[in-house]
Amino acid sequence: SDTAPVVQNPASHRDKPGGVEDSSEFLASTDNWFRPVNFVNAPDGTLHVVDMYRETIEHPWSIPDDIKAQLDLESGRDRGRIYRLAPAGFKPPKPPKLSNATTGELVELLQNPNSWWRDTAHRLLLERQDPSAVPVLRKRLLNQTEQPFQTRDLSVTARLHALWLLAGMRALADEDLLAAFGDSSPRIVEPAVLLAELRLAANATLRDKLLDNLVGDVDERLRFQIAFTLGAITRDSRGAVDETVVQKLAGLGNRDGRDEWARAAILSSSAEVAPQVLASLLSPKIESGQYVTARDLARLIGARAKPDELKHFFDVVEQPSKRLPKWTPSKNEFLLTELTLGLGEGLQRSNKSLAEIVDASNSVSAKRIRELIDQSLSTLAGTKSKLSDRLRVAPLLGFVHFEQARDVLAAMLSPSQPAEIQAIAVRVLGGHRKPDVPSMLLASYRKLGASARAEAVEALLSRPEWHVALLDAIDAGTIKPSEIPHVRRNALVRSANAAVKERSVAMFRSLIASRQKVVDKYRDALPNLKSDFAKGETVFRRECQACHRVNNIGTEIGPSLATIRHRAPEEVLLHILDPNREVGPNFVAYAVETNDGRVLTGLIVEDTASSITLIRTTGTRETILRSNIEEIAATGQSLMPPGLEDRVTPQEMADLLAFLLPK
Repeated sequence: SDTAPVVQNPASHRDKPGGVEDSSEFLASTDNWFRPVNFVNAPDGTLHVVDMYRETIEHPWSIPDDIKAQLDLESGRDRGRIYRLAPAGFKPPKPPKLSNATTGELVELLQNPNSWWRDTAHRLLLERQDPSAVPVLRKRLLNQTEQPFQTRDLSVTARLHALWLLAGMRALADEDLLAAFGDSSPRIVEPAVLLAELRLAANATLRDKLLDNLVGDVDERLRFQIAFTLGAITRDSRGAVDETVVQKLAGLGNRDGRDEWARAAILSSSAEVAPQVLASLLSPKIESGQYVTARDLARLIGARAKPDELKHFFDVVEQPSKRLPKWTPSKNEFLLTELTLGLGEGLQRSNKSLAEIVDASNSVSAKRIRELIDQSLSTLAGTKSKLSDRLRVAPLLGFVHFEQARDVLAAMLSPSQPAEIQAIAVRVLGGHRKPDVPSMLLASYRKLGASARAEAVEALLSRPEWHVALLDAIDAGTIKPSEIPHVRRNALVRSANAAVKERSVAMFRSLIASRQKVVDKYRDALPNLKSDFAKGETVFRRECQACHRVNNIGTEIGPSLATIRHRAPEEVLLHILDPNREVGPNFVAYAVETNDGRVLTGLIVEDTASSITLIRTTGTRETILRSNIEEIAATGQSLMPPGLEDRVTPQEMADLLAFLLPK
């Protein structure tokens, strides 16, 4: 009965440059209880807005207790509104009665400007399954007459409806797909390629049309779909590799491989023919920007670890000078490094060793890889090499024999080394399951940079047999208890090793106490402190930029800080000092135990049928094949550790809040 003062600007248009939408929404309200939660197109052409209408729309956990005590969190639960938005001077059309419409009338409605009429007509045609609709729909699919802009868009929409209806009525013929392949709109061709996927192997005409006329299409979305679809025809009816399809996949890789999604589509279709696609990709036309595609193909070959595919890989690598005659030796070396890294990463995922496979091969390419590794060891051991060259070859040490790399890795932990080199050395050491690794890490721990220290702690926590060394280091004062992330302490206090469990519980007892006392201490101190924005930026760079991004500073791993700009300082302080009070489901850390005994923790940023990818607070990503996962479980904890008060004084906290919440 009561209405909120809603403002609608009838002169604003989404497609009008310089219009109102450049700076505001087309629908706004002066009522701060206005909570739109859904929009629905109505049969009469109007837009209905569902308004939840609540005074407070925060989760109770997000509100400090003293503020929550003053709020009625259920205020508005007996209300709720539906707004009907219409243009100025709108006259409702005659209500449709589509249940009584004939099949022909329903087909005509597929190009009605009102989306509700179109979608309802489509649903009714699908439900009726009337065979008499088939010729009419087929005629609609072929109707590409030139029309004014808006009508032409509706014609494309109508043809799209017709295509999917023919498929839904099991009446889509090969001739219909060929016609759709020749459509002037890529939005018709794209689903036609998808629908043709299961027919390509048996229909040479469809297959040839796809390969000859569509693969090089200018439309990016269409090429994306084609990259997926080519995976259905990589082999012919006899099981032989189809070289034409291989060349097309390589061509798409050269054209679109810089885009991670396009590259994923290409790789998904290359699984059975990865060595052949790699060989075709390594043509004189390949650019340095496509090294990532070549590396991913090598990783795919390594992960499959099939002897015949590995042999094919070495054959491809053996004579790059013949394959790439215009390339300089440095370019060949750069490419070989990328291919070796990719193969090593893939073999590691399949629990195979690159070093052992290369040592067992007498091929020229295996010899070249061994020479590359020796040269990389020299590059890393020296001090005159460029940092970029050292960073490029450093990951190779993760795939060589530990005894061969040990001295170089120890030198890379030196305090004179750049932070990036230290961090890579720690990660590589953590991947070697050798009893000497903990002592090497701990001997250099106090000399490492912040990111390398975090990597070292993660490495020591990743293997249960290294936990005693970690606890001894804490007892010795080498590592502070607060440097153990809260989310990883469970690995110690719940250890299957009774001695480790007992020591850990005693060690962390004081740190596991309630966080409220810490929050109260800082909150009481803030009003008496004068804050400084510039000093707050310094604190942010020191403590927060590894996981958060503000003003183009840092990395956005944790929740976006753009959403807190208008929150009270007390509320932000609460979440900084007690990060586990409320953890969004997208930011819960997971613990993953692998079948080689490691336990890795981080946020899951990619989750596919074959693997998951974790990201840690240091920004390091690690992909784990599902076949290598022994157990995976949500920790229920934030990746952000409590205990910031050990490193940030109340004055620094005031400065940090001034930086995060500028006035």
